[in-house]
Amino acid sequence: MTTSALPSLVLWSGPINASQAKGATLPGATRHFFTCTGDGSIPPRCTDYATFQGNRILPALLSRIGMREDSVGDIYLGAFSAGGQLWKRVLDIPEDRARIRGVMLHDAAYEIGTQKNPNFVEGFVKFGLDALKDPSKFMLMTASITPNTPRPGEAYQSGADTLRATIAEIERRSGRTLSDGGSMPTGAPQASRFWGNGRNIFLGQYDEAGHMGLAANAPLFWQQVLQPWVEGGSKTGPSSSDLFPSLLIVGVGLATGYVAASVWER
Repeated sequence: MTTSALPSLVLWSGPINASQAKGATLPGATRHFFTCTGDGSIPPRCTDYATFQGNRILPALLSRIGMREDSVGDIYLGAFSAGGQLWKRVLDIPEDRARIRGVMLHDAAYEIGTQKNPNFVEGFVKFGLDALKDPSKFMLMTASITPNTPRPGEAYQSGADTLRATIAEIERRSGRTLSDGGSMPTGAPQASRFWGNGRNIFLGQYDEAGHMGLAANAPLFWQQVLQPWVEGGSKTGPSSSDLFPSLLIVGVGLATGYVAASVWER
């Protein structure tokens, strides 16, 4: 299921790097990390990368890594934690969004809002609407119930709250219902609640995994959900011989420095 003879490109954003995200990619793809934080405690902020070239962000991002848009084929976005703050801006731009083939969001949908009245993510809603209409687009979102707590005594919506609000907005605008039930493909961590269309949209709430747990499981989602879709689009999961267990090792420094408290957008 490739759309170009040019090599695929995987772009990651968030408090994560190549050694920590081993296996969270596609075979043969070029991969680059925009490592960043949400509060700037370790610069840069993820939003610092959202600079414009004309009326677009994606070409400016590619220029940063010495690449041109016409030199790459399919582009897949990966994000953990605050990394979603960069990609939501890219996906809000029609020309940039059209260039993206797949989006993999690992507890990367934190917003300032309350658990009773959570905000959705506009860029993610728009890409979800595209994926509903276009089976050549792929979208996966996982979310924990870890609340966003930037300061003692403050609590904003969790990733799961954002996920549900985003789903509700996709359904409202499309007039279609994403099934609440079912499961992730075989081999991928199973969600506490799952929404999807059984084809190219996979959305999961994880009540037990925790924020860092979803980062640790990121390679499994790439290997057991995205890769089979890219390879043929007809498989719902790999055979037992295809399983390639992978653990994402997240250091203590990452766990303490890049907790959910740092992902809110100030």
